[in-house]
Amino acid sequence: MASHEADILLCVFGATGQQGGAVLRYFARTQEHTSTSVRLRGVTRNRKSDAARKLADMGVEMVEADLGDVGTIERALVGVTHVFATTDSNRTIYSAISKPEILPQGHSPRSYAYELEIQQGKNLLQAAAASTTLRVLVWSSLTSPKKWSHGRYTKVSMWDAKEEIADMLAADSGIRDKLRILVLGFFTTNALAVPELYAPRKARDGVYELALPMSGDTAVPIADLEADTGRWVEALFTQPSGTKLVGATALIPWSRWLAYWGEINHVPVRYRRAGAKEFESKVDGIGDAVLEEFQFIDEYGFVGSDTKPIYPEQLSQQGPESQTSDLRKLMSLQDWSPLLH
Repeated sequence: MASHEADILLCVFGATGQQGGAVLRYFARTQEHTSTSVRLRGVTRNRKSDAARKLADMGVEMVEADLGDVGTIERALVGVTHVFATTDSNRTIYSAISKPEILPQGHSPRSYAYELEIQQGKNLLQAAAASTTLRVLVWSSLTSPKKWSHGRYTKVSMWDAKEEIADMLAADSGIRDKLRILVLGFFTTNALAVPELYAPRKARDGVYELALPMSGDTAVPIADLEADTGRWVEALFTQPSGTKLVGATALIPWSRWLAYWGEINHVPVRYRRAGAKEFESKVDGIGDAVLEEFQFIDEYGFVGSDTKPIYPEQLSQQGPESQTSDLRKLMSLQDWSPLLH
């Protein structure tokens, strides 16, 4: 049995979301095989939700807190040694698009979500800095197109805010030595979750076509959240402070992802570079921002010119080995039938 000093109380913000839920389920599955005692605390706004109850049934202590309220964050962090934190600006944006009456005067859905997310980051920093037990904070970040394109791409506020919060955390003398960054790639579930943007579509000639506004030969990180997020977070716990890890189950071009998809589903496929106006019109209120995401990656790469990030295969060189899963195998286990029509 590990010593008390080595024991971990992991607090996960966004516990019922894709990322947070995947992290908690991983530790719930694997903690019995580790020598360190790991207790799990999940933060949600509603402990009575079905998702929260399922986590509680797995042994997760579920607590209510709001990233908009510093006091509730501080209470959630009592006794905590390790944190995984993320924010969800997309939900705020889509909520504001569907209910524009919630917007403060002079705000667009994106500007409203951006300011709200930055404030949530400040609140997290304030509460984390006040903790006397915190040892590691893993922040789920993204690359800021505005920062790394030197102002050329300015509409991707959802990504900009994530890196601004990362920079804010890194600048704080009390948090800097505890900070690790996880930058997750495109989710493997995107084609099913957001088919209007990411799903191959059957053309008139019977071929399934994936049309994105970037080269099909540019490598991008693809992340299977359920299979790999938890192990990446666990590996980051033992990495040096300041480590920035790109969460990539595979680093491949979209054309290869599409080839896998076609082989698995036994259908012909082709990749086409979508026109800007064509792609932008696919999603109301946010299409221009998603367009710039792809344009930025095509021109600058997923992490821009940032030289700090490492990839999962490099973790074994700096600490405990953390392998990734087999993307094609994971894709073969997925039910793609909703897209095959």
